[in-house]
Amino acid sequence: MHLSGGTGIVLFWRGIWHLADEYGITSWESLILSVIILLLTGTFVSFFIGEQILISGLREEKKTDEKTEEEIEEESRRIKRVIEEIDLIRKDGFRNKRKNFSSSFY
Repeated sequence: MHLSGGTGIVLFWRGIWHLADEYGITSWESLILSVIILLLTGTFVSFFIGEQILISGLREEKKTDEKTEEEIEEESRRIKRVIEEIDLIRKDGFRNKRKNFSSSFY
């Protein structure tokens, strides 16, 4: 069943490809036309959102409405710690730049 379904999909897209070639559609025209169609149908956005949902599902991440209050608070604490670490890294980088800049004059 899967092999015949896969074959059908490949042949379908092969037909689309050849049809575009017969009409003389260039690569750029094909790209622009496909983006317009995907945006108008909402498929472009749902594809990328769907990818995120699949990835989070594989990682066994929970949706916010499925988390307990403790899990949300823990996640908030982790996010705050990451932000604090980023701020420290920025400050250290700025101090090192100033130190290197002032020592270059002596």
